[in-house]
Amino acid sequence: MRSLQPELYLDANRYTTKQKRCIRSIFTIPVCLTALLTGCGDSNEPYIMSRHPAPVHACEILKASEVEAILGAPANKPEETHKDKDTSEHWMSMCIYYSREKQIGMGISILPHARDVTGEKAFVQHENELKGAFGDDYKQENVAGVGDYAGWDATTKQLTIFQGPYMVITGVNSVNYEDAEALNITRKFSRQFLAKLPK
Repeated sequence: MRSLQPELYLDANRYTTKQKRCIRSIFTIPVCLTALLTGCGDSNEPYIMSRHPAPVHACEILKASEVEAILGAPANKPEETHKDKDTSEHWMSMCIYYSREKQIGMGISILPHARDVTGEKAFVQHENELKGAFGDDYKQENVAGVGDYAGWDATTKQLTIFQGPYMVITGVNSVNYEDAEALNITRKFSRQFLAKLPK
């Protein structure tokens, strides 16, 4: 399964079919995200706080005014999906923003990656897992200066970031954005979001 089916979480009366399609296309989230939500490794493994940070609600990190400044236009009230798996060790939070004025959809997902390594080593493990699903040629472009390590998927216009115990995936969708523009706004959004995460 490559998508978390965000249409299940959209208010049917708030968006047109075209707008839902724009928002939905942001979240072609990689399959490992779902695997991580259910927990990686031995279920009998001791609880380690550094690897399992307390749940974060994605829509509470940035103020509406901050998101609108990034988009350059007013945005609708964000839609959040938050899931906890059995205990607070395994959770995921997803927030979707949409600007009707500019027809821009932007979203962010955050969860604990639950690995015993961080930064580039954690990213390499993640990318290798995705190769199992998408083929050995699958590779993301490294993006410097965002989190501990980040990779850009130009096909889905998503930025996958490892910072400390967190894995964050941000994405933007607009017919007005080419690859470079999409990366620029996604990088800006990600940096502001990461700066406000609990340490």
